[in-house]
Order: sequence, then C-alpha cells, then structure tokens
Amino acid sequence: MVIENLFVGLVLAAGVTSAGKLVDLGALGASGDFGLQVDCAAAVTVTYKAAASGAVPAAVSGDNILAAHDGSGSKMYWPAIPPYAKIWVYATAPAASGATVTATLNVW
Repeated sequence: MVIENLFVGLVLAAGVTSAGKLVDLGALGASGDFGLQVDCAAAVTVTYKAAASGAVPAAVSGDNILAAHDGSGSKMYWPAIPPYAKIWVYATAPAASGATVTATLNVW
C-alpha cells in the first residue's frame, strides 16, 4: 500500500475550494485500488480533475467527486478513479461553514 497525504489540517473558509494537490498516480507503483480517508468535523467535498501533464487545470468543477463527507469525523471512502496518470485533488467547504480537513489517499 502507498499512502499519499492530500491535506493535513487544511483550514477552509465557508464556500472556499482549496488549492489543488497534484497526485502522480502513475509514479505511485500501485495497482489502482483506492481508499480515501477524510477526517473533518464539517461537511466537505473532495473532488479531482485529471491532468495529462503537470499543468494546473484552468477551472475546477465538482463533477469528479471522490467523497462527499458528511462531517462525522473520520471516514473511509472507496472512490473509483479512472486510470489517469495524474490527478489534481481539491477540497471544498460548504457555503454555510468553514472546515478543517485532513485527507489521505491510500493506494493498493
């Protein structure tokens, strides 16, 4: 198993989307079975955008959801990520409140 820390104690204001975290899935050397652990006391949405190169995507959309965390502390999700070489991962706080989020991507 390979562990990739996405966000550690990331503080987001209400309705704000984080800066992207580039994850080079091709370099992780794992089979591609994913587990996403999200720890947050507020609802938060974790999304991704595919990247063929290291270029930052021009816009973030909420289409590719890895987890819609309900704010109930620490939970594990099993997202399906297509076989992209690289992805950008983002966390978005709800419009009504801020959030402090920690997220780890586990790859088997």
